[in-house]
Amino acid sequence: MNGFDELPDWATRFHFHAHSASAIARPDSKEFFEKVIARPQELYDRAGCPALAGKLAEKFAKDVVIKNADRSESFRHAVSIFDTHNPLDHVSGDADKFFVIRDAVYTVPKTDPKIEGSVFELTLNHTAEGLAAATQGQNQITDGRWVSVHLEGVTLPFIGQIDVEDAGVVEIKTRYPSISARTKRGWQINSLPSKPMPDHVAQVAIYWKWLKQQADNVPVKLVYANCRGYRIFTDQDTEQLSPANLCAALDRMRTVARTREKLMQKAQNINDLFELVAPDFSHFMWRNVPPEYREAAEQIWSST
Repeated sequence: MNGFDELPDWATRFHFHAHSASAIARPDSKEFFEKVIARPQELYDRAGCPALAGKLAEKFAKDVVIKNADRSESFRHAVSIFDTHNPLDHVSGDADKFFVIRDAVYTVPKTDPKIEGSVFELTLNHTAEGLAAATQGQNQITDGRWVSVHLEGVTLPFIGQIDVEDAGVVEIKTRYPSISARTKRGWQINSLPSKPMPDHVAQVAIYWKWLKQQADNVPVKLVYANCRGYRIFTDQDTEQLSPANLCAALDRMRTVARTREKLMQKAQNINDLFELVAPDFSHFMWRNVPPEYREAAEQIWSST
């Protein structure tokens, strides 16, 4: 990875030390505000409880499948951490989602004997089952490494952490219910996707490229889980994970990263940079941010 003293002046000036695959999906205005203003001022755009529940599902699955940890003890530990979450006032429905994930009981359809449990418990179990199925028969399964990848024509590296490594990349994603007034119980299940989501393809593309430097054959798998079950996509049966489409995802990321770097190279100071980027506060990534975060952003653009 690039050390701080190796960064070009424009990257140091704007506290922009690296790109990430997940950040590519953000509007430029959100990404620049986050790195240039928010983080240095310790303004944090905290995510709601589904993000924490997703991290805990990943940890639970890795503990059970990779470390062979006791399932019951691992679940109790996950619940204890999830219970530390204080619902966020600025995130719409966060308190309701916490209750649904933590305590709502769901019965998996067409199961005999009946499989029933909390949304949280079932999702964690299905995540572990999905990871076990995705890595079945592999000689070595490990927690994923941090990677640093340079794309052609891009100065700063892409940095990220692989979820799980076997002979290749295994990425884990969870889907938790959304609040819905149209349903009798007040919430509805977010279905497992019928194909990998573009943002997730971008993530595994970075990891795939890094591992391709070490081996010719790098399998790619995406595991999605919710309270109903799990679904696995692989490069062997999914067009979106083919080498051609992974390369196409890398090309899209390269274009966005180069554009952001050009903007920073052109700007001499913060005002210059934010004059080159127009915010769209109606974009969903600008919703549900803390009031002080939003106020600081509006002040930046109103003063340019």
